[in-house]
Amino acid sequence: MPAIAANDTDAEAQAVLASLERFGVLSRELVGRESEPVPEGWFDKVMRDVTRELRAGRDIPLSAPDERVEMVITEGAIRELVREAGDAVPGVLVGRTTVSGDIEQLGGAVSVRVTISVLFGRRLAEASAAVRHAVSTALGAHTTLRVTQVDVVVDNVHTAEKSEGER
Repeated sequence: MPAIAANDTDAEAQAVLASLERFGVLSRELVGRESEPVPEGWFDKVMRDVTRELRAGRDIPLSAPDERVEMVITEGAIRELVREAGDAVPGVLVGRTTVSGDIEQLGGAVSVRVTISVLFGRRLAEASAAVRHAVSTALGAHTTLRVTQVDVVVDNVHTAEKSEGER
């Protein structure tokens, strides 16, 4: 506080703020549980992953309307796009995302790997398929990458936050 106006138009700052908001929701849920304590070093690991994923990384070419113009999107923006697409699937929280392949070539073939946590009671295969579809659709709409596969790994199951008054 106070708000910094430049952050409102900075894509990298917005990605960091969105990740921190998701992290805050998950942290509050974990702290509110009456289960085992959070393992030592958990917070540091999460913050390392957030920092790693939000680095700008390599430039990925986009189609330009004119040959005299070069348009790119950063690797960090791609990871955030994947994360937002996955997080939009009900009952899913995206963990780590990686994009590999011919990422620096216009129309290059890439594969995407996404780790997710799924809400307890949700069918894992349905959640994975929904994430796979959301990620492929988002990348197809916003990039010139040719996505050859989207691997979704369920590495955790979480419970919903308890509603007020529930024990």
